[in-house]
Amino acid sequence: MNKAASLKLLLIIVILAAASVVVHVLRAERTDGTVTTVGSSVTETVPEETTETRAAPAGDVFDEHRLSISNELDKAVGQSLAQNLRNILRKNNCTNEHVQLHSKSGIPEKLLVTECFRLITAGSKDTEAVREVEYPIMFALMGGQLHELVRLNDYAFMYESGTLMAVTSLNQDGNLQLWLDGYVCENDGESEAVLPGSKPEPVSDCRGTRVVEIINGELREYQP
Repeated sequence: MNKAASLKLLLIIVILAAASVVVHVLRAERTDGTVTTVGSSVTETVPEETTETRAAPAGDVFDEHRLSISNELDKAVGQSLAQNLRNILRKNNCTNEHVQLHSKSGIPEKLLVTECFRLITAGSKDTEAVREVEYPIMFALMGGQLHELVRLNDYAFMYESGTLMAVTSLNQDGNLQLWLDGYVCENDGESEAVLPGSKPEPVSDCRGTRVVEIINGELREYQP
């Protein structure tokens, strides 16, 4: 190898080494599961997507009771609020007769989960009604008022798979937490069947949990 070729090779090695140092400085992975990217004057922390489900603390989970809307709801929430709930269900063309009550002794706040989905477009003679399909209509009873959770679909999962797993009031401060599970993967949670006719096995890490807090009837991501 002549002298010119040797110098050129040495220059390439120096450039690659310098680039490696720059990349190492600009991107550093932290041990808390986030990736911090540092620029010249701005630091941005980007959370990594989690595919782990989390269970609500067992001792804080609200009890569940299935109530008849026509016969038992008045006693549970009061006649006026029960009538408000019936009116909303009527506007959504709901004929379901039961509601799931989430409550806990000593905590005045409650969650009511209906068996009906919010109406988007009413049907006609030739077309079927169009409804939301992920979360049923829910109401939070807080401060003596009934709050319809109309923006719960802002916390949707992939493939409209969101499911309410538990309700808590971790700090007993008048706020409620909804523990929602659903698919967070790029597939429907099932692997390919190995043999024709065989049942696919579920992907164990394909579901994740979102904890949504209700504060004065408004929804936001829960911050411990």
